Amino acid sequence: VELKSVPSLEDGTCGAAGDGGRGPAPEDDEVVRALSGFQLRSLFATRVVSKNVLGDLPEGFARRLSELCIKKYAQFGKQFGNLDPNDLNDKFFSHQITAEEQLARPEHQARWPEMYRDSADFKLLVKLMRGALKTFVSESGLGTLPSDITDYSVVLWAAVYPGNGGRHGYHVHQQSISSCVLYLQTAGASTPIAFVDPRGAPPVSDYEQYEKERDFEPVAPFHHNEYFFPEAGDLVCFPSWLVHN
Repeated sequence: VELKSVPSLEDGTCGAAGDGGRGPAPEDDEVVRALSGFQLRSLFATRVVSKNVLGDLPEGFARRLSELCIKKYAQFGKQFGNLDPNDLNDKFFSHQITAEEQLARPEHQARWPEMYRDSADFKLLVKLMRGALKTFVSESGLGTLPSDITDYSVVLWAAVYPGNGGRHGYHVHQQSISSCVLYLQTAGASTPIAFVDPRGAPPVSDYEQYEKERDFEPVAPFHHNEYFFPEAGDLVCFPSWLVHN
């Protein structure tokens, strides 16, 4: 469709001057009138929120939790020393009890008792992440969650990247509405989270098929990722459909 003029952010108009051989026939005046003068609006702004929460939490909260995670990951890695770092990362995820409603069961707590059963910090972490996920839904304009908490659930897990080449490639969180990451320990410029412009990386694509870092690149001109370089205690929340790594 040819345009009378390039639409601007000021007037937002999008007037059709021709049909390019694909529109209604000239005699369909009512159709031409109906399809002229569309209003163009920018809909691609994506809201991401962040805050450093360490000052509001007990002294040593992040240190104690990070030590538990690193110790568990090291023990786990010794069992599967021949695995690629990325495969080890996936296996560590699968080993954990990720559904909040299952964490109180003794048989599940036995999987990681130092964390799930004995850590007061972990119990506080669960409350913190549940609150952060709910707050992001309301503050970002996504809507409101059902009043009955049984109508939705929280999934949470630990990830450790010790600098051995392990990473989590491009992905989204299916069947979720909001996602949050709390950084307990960081390594400066080597541990950013990258958010992808959704115009260059549709959330419905299958990103799990890409095994290597450069197997996928967002489509130009929307290929410039937004990087967040966290510090210990940074809590970052974003819509679950936003592609990230």
